[in-house]
Amino acid sequence: MNDSAGADALLNLFLALAMFDIYRYMEQPHKRYSRRAFLWIALGVLTKGPVALLIPFAVSAIAFALHGKLREWREAVLDPAGWGILLAVAAPWYVTEHLRQGDAFIAGFFMHHNVERFMTPLQGHRGNAFYYVPAALLLLLLPYSGLFLRILPAVRQLRARPLDTFLWCWFLLVLVFFSLAATKLPHYLLYGVTPLFVLMAMRCGLLQSRSLAFAPPVLLLAAVVALPAALQYFGAGIGEPYLREALTRREAFGLGYRVAAPTALLACLVLALMPRYQVWQKLVASGLLCAATVGGLLLPALGELQQGPVKEAALIARDAGLLVRTWHVNVPSFSVYRGKITESATTPRPGEVLLTRSSKLGELGAFEVLYHKGGVLLVRLAT
Repeated sequence: MNDSAGADALLNLFLALAMFDIYRYMEQPHKRYSRRAFLWIALGVLTKGPVALLIPFAVSAIAFALHGKLREWREAVLDPAGWGILLAVAAPWYVTEHLRQGDAFIAGFFMHHNVERFMTPLQGHRGNAFYYVPAALLLLLLPYSGLFLRILPAVRQLRARPLDTFLWCWFLLVLVFFSLAATKLPHYLLYGVTPLFVLMAMRCGLLQSRSLAFAPPVLLLAAVVALPAALQYFGAGIGEPYLREALTRREAFGLGYRVAAPTALLACLVLALMPRYQVWQKLVASGLLCAATVGGLLLPALGELQQGPVKEAALIARDAGLLVRTWHVNVPSFSVYRGKITESATTPRPGEVLLTRSSKLGELGAFEVLYHKGGVLLVRLAT
C-alpha cells in the first residue's frame, strides 16, 4: 500500500507532466516544451528508475511516427541541452549510490528491481497476459468504468487527430508493456490511466445509458455497505486464527460507517434517477460521492482493521518501556508507532516480551498475555 500510494503515485505525476509537455511539443515544436519534458523525466527516473524513460520515449516515438513527425521527434531526443538537464538532475544520486554500494547497486536496483521484475514474477505477483483486461482495468477506473466501455470503440479512430493518437498510444503501450511483464500488480496500470480520463472527459457526452453509467458506482457503494457483514460471515469460517480474528473485528466499522455508507448508496440511486441533468454530469457527482465514501469511510475502516491492534500494542510497549522483539510477524509499522527499531527473534528467550500473532502461540511455551486484539498479541514468556 505504501509503495502504490507513494513512489508509484509520484512517478505517475512526473510521467503525466512529461507526457503533456511532449504533446505540446508535438503540436508546436518549441524547445521549451521538450526540455521541460526532460526535467519531468529526470524526476521520474529519480523516483522509480528506467521506466520513467521508457514510457515517454516509446509513446512519443509511436505517436510522432503515426503523424509523420519523426524529424521533430529526433530533434527533441537528440537535444544536448535536454540530456544535460536529465543528467544534471538524475545522475548525482545514481553516481553517489554506485560509489557507496558498488556493483551491489547495479545488481539490486537495475537488475533485480527492473530487469528481474520484468522477466520473472517477484514476491508471487504473477498473472497471465490478460491480467489487466478487463477486471483490473475496470476496477481501477471505478466509478467511471461504464464511461470507459462507452468510449472504448473510439480506439478505432486512433489516427483521427494528434491528441487522440497520443492518448491512445500512451494507454495502449502501458497496457501492453505491463501485460508482457512477468511481475503483475494492479497499480502498475495507473501509469496508463491518466490518458483514459482525458479521453473520457473529451467524449463524456456520448454516455446516455443510465444503467451503464451508474451500475459501477452503485455496485461499488453496495460493496462498501455489505463489507462488514461479509467479513463477519466469511471470516468466521477461516481456519487460520490470525486471519479469523483480524477480519471479524466489528469495532473497525463503527456506527458512523454503518449509517453513512447506506446513505451514500441511497444518494447515488437518487442521482441516477434525477431527470434534470445530463448523464455525465450526474456521473461526476456520483464519482465525488464514491471518492468521499471510499476515502472517508472505507479506507479508514480497513486501516483500523489492519493497523489498529498493531498501533495499540506499540503504544503500550512504548509507554511501559518494554523491550520487545517480533516472533513470526512482519509489521514495520510497529517500530514506527513505538518509536524504536524492533528486531525479530530467532530463538525466544525466557522472560522477554514478544509481538506475535495468535496462530503462532502454539510454538511458544508458557507466557503471560499483555495485549490481545485482532490476532495481534504482546506476550511475556515465563522465566
